[in-house]
Amino acid sequence: MGDPLNLVSTNFVSVILLAILSYGALIVPSAQAKSIGVFLPHVYSVKELQSVLEKDKTLGKYEIQVFARMKDLLATHNSSAFEILLVPGSFAKHRPNEMKPSHTLIRNGKAEINLHIVKLKDVKISNNHSIAAIDELGDRRQSKTMIKSRILNKIRRIKLVKKGVDLYPMLNLNNVTHILIDDTDMKKIMKESEVDFEIVDTITTPSPVFLTKSGRPKDYEELIQIEQTTFSFLGYDKVGTSK
Repeated sequence: MGDPLNLVSTNFVSVILLAILSYGALIVPSAQAKSIGVFLPHVYSVKELQSVLEKDKTLGKYEIQVFARMKDLLATHNSSAFEILLVPGSFAKHRPNEMKPSHTLIRNGKAEINLHIVKLKDVKISNNHSIAAIDELGDRRQSKTMIKSRILNKIRRIKLVKKGVDLYPMLNLNNVTHILIDDTDMKKIMKESEVDFEIVDTITTPSPVFLTKSGRPKDYEELIQIEQTTFSFLGYDKVGTSK
């Protein structure tokens, strides 16, 4: 009677050889792609942004999931953590967690963007001012506190929208007297909707950032290779490292 161990080894080798002869190669399961969760403080279509990011040679290597609401990104991240988050710069400052900024989006050579407080031009409003802004933190209380500080309490009634696409409709339907909107988004809406805005004030705030587990750019060097055109439709020039 033969050695059982030799019989097992022989049978295993036979199965491997049969697989190679049948398929020409041994099929080995590929490693799971790294994941990246995305929410940006902009007016965008989830489908459009998802498509743009997946076409990028660097980001295309990742399993990308774009969200319309910050709250949804956080819920997914808490249940199944993303390797990387691309989120508003305010999130890293006001809701610090175990992930730290490693890279940032650059506009006009700086890691910052201009947000405008705007109203509809030539529309008279009463003293009962109100403003709509994007919920950047996924927490209504914290977002309202941050926005009050951002606009220096110039307008006390704040209404949050969970999706950037809801900003202009809030203003157009007279649900608020003002909106807080990114410069690029404002210009895009003015062009597409043929509407005129009047800028009441301008605020500078940090650009969106890539949060990673280590926060060290050298651990995620490939992010610097993201194509300059990838985020151009949102007004950004390139990706840079966080300081």
